[in-house]
Amino acid sequence: MSRKIEVEDALGAAQSYLHAVRRMLEQLMGEGADYCALDLLAMTAMERITQAQNIVDDLKEG
Repeated sequence: MSRKIEVEDALGAAQSYLHAVRRMLEQLMGEGADYCALDLLAMTAMERITQAQNIVDDLKEG
């Protein structure tokens, strides 16, 4: 397996885990609960992972 594929797989897994954390927060904290800081942290991490995935895609093309 190439290193690029390994990185893509790791980034995809991390994004999936963060998505699960966000859903878990919604369930644990309930409707209208103040979990904004945790949600923002997860969302920001997901955005950074997406940026990293885009870099990997650019490397594949180059």
